[in-house]
Parts: sequence; C-alpha cells; structure tokens
Amino acid sequence: VPVLYSLMFKDKKVLKNIPKQPGIYQFFNGTWDIIYIGKSVNLHSRIASYFNEKATLNFAKKKMVKQIVDVKTIVVNNETESLILDAGALAQITASGSITNLTDISIRDSGGATFGGAVTASNDFIISESAGDIIFNGALTAGTFTQTADANTAYNLEFNAGGTITDAVNFSNAGTVTIGDGTGTDVMTFTGGLIVTTPTALTLAQTIATTNTDMTLGDSGTGITLAADTILNAGSGALNINGAVTGGNNSLALNTTGTTTIGAAISGITTLTTNAIGTTAVSANISSSGQQTFNDAVTVDGTLDFTASQVEFNSTLQGADGTGDNLTISGILDLNAAATNLTSLVVEGATELGGNVTTSGLQIPSNLGTKIKSTFYPKQILHGQK
Repeated sequence: VPVLYSLMFKDKKVLKNIPKQPGIYQFFNGTWDIIYIGKSVNLHSRIASYFNEKATLNFAKKKMVKQIVDVKTIVVNNETESLILDAGALAQITASGSITNLTDISIRDSGGATFGGAVTASNDFIISESAGDIIFNGALTAGTFTQTADANTAYNLEFNAGGTITDAVNFSNAGTVTIGDGTGTDVMTFTGGLIVTTPTALTLAQTIATTNTDMTLGDSGTGITLAADTILNAGSGALNINGAVTGGNNSLALNTTGTTTIGAAISGITTLTTNAIGTTAVSANISSSGQQTFNDAVTVDGTLDFTASQVEFNSTLQGADGTGDNLTISGILDLNAAATNLTSLVVEGATELGGNVTTSGLQIPSNLGTKIKSTFYPKQILHGQK
C-alpha cells in the first residue's frame, strides 16, 4: 500500500516512521513531478541516507535532494516486485532517475510520462488509458511491452536511448512512434520482432534491430521519416518497408539475410545500401541524392524508377514475372551481374555492364561506359533512341 509522507518528511521524527521493509520509493518536487524512483531492501535506511550530513552524494544527487519535498513509499515482499505509476486524471509523470530491478512497471491514467534514466522491467512494461507523450530518455529494457486496448490510446512514444525488448512488439497506440533521437550510436533491439502499422507516423534514427525475426514498418496510413542515418537489421528475418519513407537527407541501410520488401516509395535519402546475402523485392520508386547499392539479389515488380547518382547491382537483377516489369535507372547504371526477366530497361545515365541483360521488350542505354563485359539481349535493341 503506498504511503505518502508530509512536506516535512525530512524532519528526523518523520524519517523514523518510514518502514524498514523492502519496497519502492518515489521522490517528488514542489510541482508534484517524480524526480527519482528507487528501490531498497530497507526503505528507512535508504531514504535516510540521502539526508545524512556525512553522506557522500555525487553532484547530481545533491542537486536532486534540494528539490525533494515529498516521498511516497510502497512496501513489497522484496525489492524486485512491481511498480504502478498511476497519475490520475491524466496528469504528467516525470522520473529523472533510473528505475531498475523491477518485475513489472505499469503506467496508467497518465497525460504523459518522461523517464530520464534507464528503465528495466524483467517481465512487463504496461501502458493503459494514457495520452500525451511517453518518452524514454534512458535505455529501456523489458521482457514485454504491452499496450492495453483502451478507449484512450492517442499517446506518442519516444525511445531516445536504445534498449532491448525481448518479446515481439506490435505498437497499437493511435499517436506516433519515434525510435532513436539521432544522437550517438544507440541500438534499439526488438528481439522477438517488430510491427509498426497502427500509429499515425513512425520516425527512425540510428540502429533498429530484431534478432532473426520479422520487422514490418509502416503502411498506407503510417509513413516513415528518417531523423538521422538509419540502419535496419533483421538478421535472417523478413524486413518489410510498407510505409512511404521520407529520408530527410539521411542514409538508409537495409540488412537481412532473408527478404527485404520495399512496398512503398523511398525518397529524400542520401544513399541506400543492402547487405550481400538475401533478396530485395521492390515494387515502389526509390530516389536518392547519392548512390544506391544493392549487394543482394533484386527483384522488381511493376513500372519503377530508381533515381540516384549511380545505381549499383552487385548480384542478379530480375523482373517479378517478366510482364509489366519496366525499370528506369535515372542516373548511372553499374550492373555487375545478369539482369533477366525484365520487360524493359531504360538507363538515362552512363551504363557499365558486367553481366548479360535480357528483356522481353525495350532496352535503352544512354551510353555505354568502359566497363563492358557482356552484351544486351533484348527482343529489340535500341541504342540511344526511344
């Protein structure tokens, strides 16, 4: 049962009333923000230590102690039990310190929450009946990330410092999701897989990974924005880009030994790179200011335009079924393997061939560069004219 002490709890007489049992304690400042959450096998001893004149606190904790006006304690059976942060009436929750070694952490009835330090829940992190922005400025580590099916799910989620969630995550909030703040080299890992299709928008930066499990990002109602250079790693899992990507002049790397599916347009990126093992299936236009490098086998489906300073294929290129698979390269083409089953291929820049090209229809290279190792084999061969 939570116990809230008075504004005068720093008084030695009040401190004596704090239980000597295991539990969780929350420090509040004068505006009722939680400025620190901790746990201890002995609440009395731990809380009193902050106000011991002989205590050796670091600068940050000394500064925090000066702000404390209230403390709430929750007695539990041991120091690794659950914590429920119930704001009430959609109020804000602010926790500037780390929250670690808890089994479950729940946020409910909040108007937003900000966690300044690392957050660790060995089992569940649960959000219910909340609004506003729920922000993790420290790494989040949890067994599961659960969002209950409530009437109020219009909150935004921000994961700004990486972390690991073990079980598969399917974000169901009606607001936005941001993974990565664009600073440092943080990695956010969704070990069991990741789906982001319900939120209204998805912002990505740094490295987002799954562990040999599927990653599905965006759909027709969930666009994707890159806030910094972004790496998506799915191990051997499928990597599905189903929402339109706005690059913001950042690079994008798509890495899986399975299949990468690009089902929506990618634009505004500097460079695009895929890893060397696996397959990339493309059914949407791709535009970049710099080079696009496909190191794995590529299948194109439909009438598509790859716009770049140079498009490099280091493995095979083929049409999905040879019917209506028309590819235009708006830039230099560097083809280092065979291209087959295409309906047509049009190149608007220099063409460097390192493999045979077979189409059922037109092939139009703008001009052939010096790297010619094989020839075009179309139904019709047109050089430099349409």
